Amino acid sequence: DSVLSDTFTVMSDQKLQLPNLPEISLAGILDSELQGYLATQLAKYIRDPSVRAQALLSVQVSGDVGKPGFYSIRTDTPVTDVVMNAGGPSQNAEMDKIELRRGSTTVVHRGGIQTAIQKQLTMSDIGARSGDELYVPTKPGTSRWQKLAAITASVMGIVWAVAYLTN
Repeated sequence: DSVLSDTFTVMSDQKLQLPNLPEISLAGILDSELQGYLATQLAKYIRDPSVRAQALLSVQVSGDVGKPGFYSIRTDTPVTDVVMNAGGPSQNAEMDKIELRRGSTTVVHRGGIQTAIQKQLTMSDIGARSGDELYVPTKPGTSRWQKLAAITASVMGIVWAVAYLTN
């Protein structure tokens, strides 16, 4: 059915709504069971369904990275790849102090993230959930004002050198 040949998103209530079919509850279904479970459920309505299911997380990457923001990632994405998807850490990032936060609570502390990075663990391995924040702190003494001052000084030096060389 061409109506069902598309990408569908599971709603926040853990239900999947497909066109012309009843809702399918995914509450309690493990990522590893998702594809088989959906195939079984869809077989009630469709003969020999072909199902490809991919579990995704929406996580916020914040702090001292190139492109902080929200990212939809596969649950099997390594922690290092999540940081790199966000533009990678800056030169002033404290990679040994990254934390996974859920609201105001830190759920994976610095040492745990360091272990995850060293062992190439995935976001699923560290227990990440949609809505979590991967926070990359800045080294002390490297505020945004200091970065701006360094960039301004560099630009002014270039302008001065060009002006000097053209006279």
